[in-house]
Amino acid sequence: MRYLLISLTVFLTACMTRQEDCSCEALSPEEAIAKADYAFTGECTYVNTNWISGGWKYSFRVDSTWKRGADQFLVVNSPWENNCGYMFEKGKKYLVYVSRKFSSRTNRCMGNKELDMAGADLVVLGPGDHTRTSSAVQMMYWTIGLLGFFSVLLVAAVVLRQRIWKPKS
Repeated sequence: MRYLLISLTVFLTACMTRQEDCSCEALSPEEAIAKADYAFTGECTYVNTNWISGGWKYSFRVDSTWKRGADQFLVVNSPWENNCGYMFEKGKKYLVYVSRKFSSRTNRCMGNKELDMAGADLVVLGPGDHTRTSSAVQMMYWTIGLLGFFSVLLVAAVVLRQRIWKPKS
């Protein structure tokens, strides 16, 4: 029993401290944009752990996009740092290259850079497209607008009913 516990402890420790080989060559801007599904510049506004997929979850306020449009706010996942994850810092601006299968993901080998260090990339990429307001946000605006409109109609109907159809005493 003691040997089983020791073996299990060694196995779990090895699994948790496993590091993937993260040796990757620096990508040129052309290679980075070709490899990515889309790219954007933006400020990292929120950092949190993502225990479900293992790594970090970053929220960005997007300024410009390349290759494919992105919403004004975007959440990007990155693996843990020891698994080639790229560590973004809240409040800093970045050029981020993203791949998208089931969710937006990036890593250290994709060519991400702080915006101050991305001058050569930005020259090659050219002017980006401005972001669009999220379709969910647009739907929220329409919903609030319609609710407001119908609320005004309801209040107007109640007030008119009180004034026009006053009971005679």
